[in-house]
Amino acid sequence: ALDAVSANEWTHARFERSHDYACQRIELLEGSSPSPARDIEHGDALHMMVESALQGGEFAKAADWAAKSRELELRNGVAYSAWSRGILPAFFLCRWDESVDVATKFRDAWLAEERPPIAALGSAVAAAGAIHGYRGDEEASRAWFSLAEGMIGGGGGQKGGVRMFQADVALHHGQLDVALEQVQDPAGGFWWNSAYLATRAETFVIAGDDTASEALAAAEDVVAEQPFARAILLRARGRFSGDRALIERSRDLFAEIATPYQEARSAWLLGGDDRERAREIFTELGAPEPVDASVKPEPEPAA
Repeated sequence: ALDAVSANEWTHARFERSHDYACQRIELLEGSSPSPARDIEHGDALHMMVESALQGGEFAKAADWAAKSRELELRNGVAYSAWSRGILPAFFLCRWDESVDVATKFRDAWLAEERPPIAALGSAVAAAGAIHGYRGDEEASRAWFSLAEGMIGGGGGQKGGVRMFQADVALHHGQLDVALEQVQDPAGGFWWNSAYLATRAETFVIAGDDTASEALAAAEDVVAEQPFARAILLRARGRFSGDRALIERSRDLFAEIATPYQEARSAWLLGGDDRERAREIFTELGAPEPVDASVKPEPEPAA
């Protein structure tokens, strides 16, 4: 019952209440007697603790829950599920080498089990594609995104997460046509709808799409309790209106939730010292500087 009401709150982008119900569920399970049925329920509940922490922008807490989940799943002999839990927390914390490492362990274990159906992990797999994509390794990026696409099938609840990552990588490299192709659907599915709609709005703004204002409004309805999506939307609104203060707020919110890559993407737009700090972050992450056709280059110093 707690799982059901938590999912209902999630559907309506009420992530704080969803997380509260998930916490109640994990407390009941951790206080119950061990049994095979309880272990299955406990594993699912730990997964929801990881996911709800991610939605709340609490990436370090998500990583802690992922470690607990990994311990349980490895003890139960479900290696592919165990390794999958840590991919997204490490991705958002920008521990990218770690994220790719656990993604590879997940993939190898999953293939060894002859690919059991796990569409719910599609976005996590896509995160590995995003890391390689940001870094400019197109071949590796395509392979991981192809794997993620195959896992989710024709769509489903993870569709928005996979599309979001693909679009954002394209934006990093200035490939607006590619990014637009990924965000034509006005809905992103259950798991990542808020962040998907915010990325969609930013893509439309950068591309100068006639429906950018409508896309911004649609995203505004679902980002109040999802700080990562809210920071993307602040940046998009800042670009749309030419309001530097909104981009600064985006940078600061990304810094507050400790996700350096997106913090650097916002700082890059501000120029000056902010851009220099962003350049350092991109270098640390192994990513080239972003290409953005909508940002005019800084003027060359006078001779």
